[in-house]
Amino acid sequence: MIAEAVEAKRLGATQDPQQAIQETDLSFVCVGTPSQMNGNLDLTHICRVCEEIGRALKNKSERDTIVIRSTVLPGTVRGIVIPILEEQSGKRAGVGFGICNNPEFLREGSAVTDFNPCQDHSRRGR
Repeated sequence: MIAEAVEAKRLGATQDPQQAIQETDLSFVCVGTPSQMNGNLDLTHICRVCEEIGRALKNKSERDTIVIRSTVLPGTVRGIVIPILEEQSGKRAGVGFGICNNPEFLREGSAVTDFNPCQDHSRRGR
């Protein structure tokens, strides 16, 4: 599925946040949120990525939608993610960019299988 999408030029990858934001209209944030010793989630990676996305949004004239796919607690998008994106981009959520949370859990190494709605999910736990 991934190879077909890449070959059809519907899927690509870059490590350049400016390029990623400028060439797309939907951005998924899929980073780790490991547990800290006290049980809290470590949001360091989400904050860093949102800062990079926000800076890239500043230079984009078209609307972009940011999707938080990482595991976060309720209130994280509103209380942490949106303020970072707004501060870095100079734009307002809902006006200058869209924002949403997709809390579906995907496992590393089996994300395509987990995500594909046509797969038999009765064996999902294996």
